[in-house]
Amino acid sequence: TNYQPFKLFEQKFTFDVDFSQLHSGPNGAPCFSPMDADGGMVSFHFSSLVSGVTRRDQVWIGYCDSQSPHDIKCIDGEACINNWTPASNSSNTVTSATGNCVRRED
Repeated sequence: TNYQPFKLFEQKFTFDVDFSQLHSGPNGAPCFSPMDADGGMVSFHFSSLVSGVTRRDQVWIGYCDSQSPHDIKCIDGEACINNWTPASNSSNTVTSATGNCVRRED
């Protein structure tokens, strides 16, 4: 199974969104991130994680954001574990030494 790549006609993409129910805080902006149709599985030789999870829909392969986040679990198919520090207020939030600074399309 692959992701469906698409090319924008004349670089245009329009949509309607109802933000009336979006609570304060969440970002409702759509983002388009360039990626391989297979999610980078072949390009980065990414066939499994340390946990043994191999299904593509259960793992996060890459990320594209100009905000340089430091809580990314995988970057380009590599586990992001350098100086991995769990947050004191959330079991699902971490900080690592590796940030990811690449272009973001939104």
